[in-house]
Amino acid sequence: MGAIVCGQPLTAYRMKGMSMQTLQQLRKAAGFTQLKLAVRLGITPSTVYNWERGTAEPGARQLGDLAAALGVTADEVLASLPEPQPKKAAA
Repeated sequence: MGAIVCGQPLTAYRMKGMSMQTLQQLRKAAGFTQLKLAVRLGITPSTVYNWERGTAEPGARQLGDLAAALGVTADEVLASLPEPQPKKAAA
């Protein structure tokens, strides 16, 4: 099951068309590399990479911190996230 934000599935935010920018575009517009954003948020660069690729999503606390760092609203961050990628089955 996908993440629920304010009682709505995360995909509802994506479908509203609140932002046409991807998370990567928001990050670059704010002047961050993946490494610099990760340091600012106290996470690993691979976490930022995974958010941008749709293999992970920020938690509620991270969402607020991410939005503040990028100078956008949490809704804009949610709209910028790619659709989650299905997990690969173990071989």
